[in-house]
Amino acid sequence: MRTISQISDELEKLYSELDIVQSMSEESVRLTFNAECKGKYISLLNEEIDSLENELEEVERYHGRKRNFVRTADLPFLCW
Repeated sequence: MRTISQISDELEKLYSELDIVQSMSEESVRLTFNAECKGKYISLLNEEIDSLENELEEVERYHGRKRNFVRTADLPFLCW
């Protein structure tokens, strides 16, 4: 499982790449990123960002939680 800082760093890179791509021309995006078209590449970046944001949310939710391998009433069994 990746750490919060690793996911955050990757998100920052994707956000900066998205900003760069949005300011580039269609031809530049195709040549630089070997993409079919600018719109598809932007939607691909957005999907990756959404996926990482969901992963970050999940990691933050369980960060610092004690892992319990025996199911009890006060500490439910967690698997991931």
